[in-house]
Amino acid sequence: METDVHLTLDGHLVAFHDRSLLRMTGAPRLISDMTLAEVVATPLEQGARIPTLLDLLEAFPEAKFNIDLKSDETVEPFIKLAKANPMIDRVCVGSFSDARTDAAKSALPGLCTSLGPKAMRRAMVSVYTGIPFRPVAQCAQIPVRFGPLNLATSRLIETLSNHGLQIHYWTINSTDLMSQLIDIGAHGIMTDFPGRLIELLGARSLWFK
Repeated sequence: METDVHLTLDGHLVAFHDRSLLRMTGAPRLISDMTLAEVVATPLEQGARIPTLLDLLEAFPEAKFNIDLKSDETVEPFIKLAKANPMIDRVCVGSFSDARTDAAKSALPGLCTSLGPKAMRRAMVSVYTGIPFRPVAQCAQIPVRFGPLNLATSRLIETLSNHGLQIHYWTINSTDLMSQLIDIGAHGIMTDFPGRLIELLGARSLWFK
């Protein structure tokens, strides 16, 4: 599973994509300006509630999670939470900030991380020039395209795989594109429609319950 996390005003990590509640609830409030009690009391569709990260981990004890630290303020609380709970072997941390993933990895030996933007740029230079690249992460989590660059190529996957990286693509909701990515060797696919991916993997005898 994949989730983003934000920090509430009183220091709790909650699992939610947006920094504000506007899109999902109509309330133009930032999570960082709300207490956990206020966040939890805000209903979503069909009576759903925003969970804390710990709630999510405890609700699915067998699941593994990819966690995107969405702000600098989430790093230390995440480190504290990970040190207090047995979760290191269940999570992989990603971010649009190399500093966040570097800080988490430094404080939590053995933590799985994905390449940040700067490290990914160095990886891309290595793919197309052969300049040596030594990643400190375990995976690259990337879109299919970055500006004019097509990142969904077997060359990129093979080269980065040779550096010990798994390649995960986001956010893929088209079954045709999922199929193309599997064909070229993608290791992981993030999607808003897991049922579509499961059905596709099942048809290819790649889904194991």
